[in-house]
Amino acid sequence: SGESDVSGILLIYWFLALHASTSRFAEERCLLDYVSAIGVVNADKDLFGFANPYYSTSQCLEALISGDRSVFGEESMHGAAYTVFPIVLLLARRLRRCALAGIWDVVSSIRHCWMQMESPAEFLSFRATDGKLTSESLPMPTSWAWLLEQIERFESNNAGSIPEELSLDPRMPLLFALCHPNRMTPGFVLWLDNFLSSRV
Repeated sequence: SGESDVSGILLIYWFLALHASTSRFAEERCLLDYVSAIGVVNADKDLFGFANPYYSTSQCLEALISGDRSVFGEESMHGAAYTVFPIVLLLARRLRRCALAGIWDVVSSIRHCWMQMESPAEFLSFRATDGKLTSESLPMPTSWAWLLEQIERFESNNAGSIPEELSLDPRMPLLFALCHPNRMTPGFVLWLDNFLSSRV
């Protein structure tokens, strides 16, 4: 379907990583497969690309089954992705250097997009009016130290941008993530990882 699937995939990953008795490679595989699929499809000039996370799973499936892509207008995700870089940083935080090396060709072949919110209220909005759309390509070559610096960068930017209300009830950020996959930004994914890990 599209990148709006990221919330469900990440919640499955966190459940398996934090609560299940499987090896960490089992839960990691779903993230690596997801990133690989998006990277390969969105880098291919002959393919439309996975729809960005502003389009729901039902919209993506309807377009896929009917062949009618009018719901997307002229928009194409060729050469870019919203949800790959957050997963890259999540795996980098876990020091999964070898795992990332296996998908680095596709990760480095696309631009990475996210919305930077100006306020907590904007973060809660499905469509932000004051947010800033950022699009960045990874430096070539990309060092491991640079990746770790990006984790610090996004965590420091989280201060004052993610609503405190999301931390009042452990269910709230999970429901928010499922309802707003377009807010699965690098900063929020790292925040959610910290939030869930602290409650195990």
